[in-house]
Amino acid sequence: MMHGLFPLGAARRRLGPFVQLPEDQIEIPPEILADEIVAEIDEQLLWQSWEVTRLVPPEMRRPYSFLLAALLVAERRGSTRIALEGLERALAEVGMPEAERPKVRALLEAESVLVGERRPLAIDGGAIYTRKNLVLEARVVEWLAARIDGAAGVAATPEVEAAIAALRDRPPWIGGRPLRLNEEQEEAVRRSARLPLTVISGGPGTGKTQIVVSILRVLVRLGVAPSAIALAAPTGKAAFRMKESIRAALHALADPSDEDRRLLEEPPEPRTIHRLLGFLPTTGAFRHHEQNPLDADVVIVDEVPMVDLELMDRLLRACRPTARLVLLGDADQLPSVEAGAVLRDLVPEDEGPGDDPRRAAVVRLRQSYRMDPSDPTGRAILFAAQAIQRGEVEAASAIEAREHPEALAFERVEGIPATSLDAFLRHWYARRLADWEAYREFVARTWVVEDGRFEAEEDLARLFAHYERSRLLCLTRVQEAGTDAINARMRRVHQEAMGSDPGASLVLGEPLMMQRNDYARGLFNGDQGLVLRVRVRGEARAGLSVVFPAGEGFRAHSLEIGGSLRPSWAMTVHKSQGSEFDAVGLILPHDDLPLLTREALYTALTRARRSVVVVGDRELFARGVARRLERETGIAERLRARLDG
Repeated sequence: MMHGLFPLGAARRRLGPFVQLPEDQIEIPPEILADEIVAEIDEQLLWQSWEVTRLVPPEMRRPYSFLLAALLVAERRGSTRIALEGLERALAEVGMPEAERPKVRALLEAESVLVGERRPLAIDGGAIYTRKNLVLEARVVEWLAARIDGAAGVAATPEVEAAIAALRDRPPWIGGRPLRLNEEQEEAVRRSARLPLTVISGGPGTGKTQIVVSILRVLVRLGVAPSAIALAAPTGKAAFRMKESIRAALHALADPSDEDRRLLEEPPEPRTIHRLLGFLPTTGAFRHHEQNPLDADVVIVDEVPMVDLELMDRLLRACRPTARLVLLGDADQLPSVEAGAVLRDLVPEDEGPGDDPRRAAVVRLRQSYRMDPSDPTGRAILFAAQAIQRGEVEAASAIEAREHPEALAFERVEGIPATSLDAFLRHWYARRLADWEAYREFVARTWVVEDGRFEAEEDLARLFAHYERSRLLCLTRVQEAGTDAINARMRRVHQEAMGSDPGASLVLGEPLMMQRNDYARGLFNGDQGLVLRVRVRGEARAGLSVVFPAGEGFRAHSLEIGGSLRPSWAMTVHKSQGSEFDAVGLILPHDDLPLLTREALYTALTRARRSVVVVGDRELFARGVARRLERETGIAERLRARLDG
């Protein structure tokens, strides 16, 4: 960037929308510079878009600026394209005056230096794309379609059936009873063992984790070495939960076979997708791709709704042509933060045509084990989540109204008005955190490290588990009901309770979350730690450190990583994906927002095992249930067309 200036940088904010450079004059339409638009667009992406518009004559730059801004806003909201029939609305949202919008239509209808073959923008299938997103969709569809086509001639084998039968005879014992697969779960395992591509979609409690363990046990019985199986998830936390669940299920086997013992001795190590593909942070490249594919014979990926289009493209291209791929997740959850909704596009709607060719690769899990009559709390949450999933605004009536926070039972789905937010946060802290008898002692303790390992690790694990039992969720980071504001309030409540210095930048006992990947320290976006007092054995002084789970233990990190951390008393619903809590406090925005959707509410409720408290207006909740997440993508229609053709 010449002179370190770019259109939305500090110079523009000081000097206005016109900044004179020696060779040209930068002009961005003031409407695009409105705060609500700029907040949705990465500043440097908008700068790059301005650079692209310099390819056209000056009189055409203004309409192109609006078109590119509309595409960037759509991508920021998760779409990969804008349908031409919706272009008028998209241009209005970025502030383009109605009288000027026909100019964009005229530009799209004419051959130009920006729209067309091998040019930055493309029109395809009745929609306008950036060239990058069009290429990504086409590649992903070609890969997926080839795998679904390849499934047609793959029949069940006696070996697979014998391996599944062996699992029936040796189930894990959880809670004093054998945990056997039901028919739909067995079908998911059966397909995963033999098909080039298997997509497994299921809601909360449908046993996706148990299916992963069963797939591993069947594969080893079929002669696949554990080292030839790759396990991955989008985040470090999801990968860690996958690892813990697999280990717990294997250790719960009452009578493990030789194959089970082999898995216990050398289990595949779940990793983030970035680590699996060998992401190189210094160059932004990946070690594994079509020219250097993964060694794995089988690749199993959990929490796929969180995988965006670009990362899915990277993953698919890194798989060998002969490798089997298993994708698991809940297609009704929120899709990825970045552009794309690959799992949603892969899974046909229940009410869709029965001959949809995508069904050849998909198994839908419908039986939930949270509906056990002995667990009415989990059943009530599940009923409410399923009603939200179906778009039934009557789901709001499932919320048991409480006049004030002290009346909360922390069971099933309860609600209090937004006017009680401050009182609720204090009550939440008192009941969900400080009510544990060891809480104050463990937070105030000096934790001793010797040779890189914490003494009293069992106590430290209990403290972390306590924090993980409850979490506040918000729809957004900003505004009065966003995570930034809620975290600031919760920090003040905690400081008052602990008698801490209100001006301290780091607060003893505060939960923190990583906001970016730090490969040098082995910390990743979404990892959560606690601020604790730590002393190295043999040293006199203790100091504050941020302690994170690491493998089988914990690791203390210096405060130099502070710029990468954010308080996490509350997190966004998006960030909560892949997590489970006993209790969830869902704080609705005070005003209606596009983020308040059926998928967001469903995702929030399905994070909870026993209790959901909705803080906010019941009518606003019902409005969110009625609103589906609008995300324009072309994967589903391209895939159907490719398979039908």
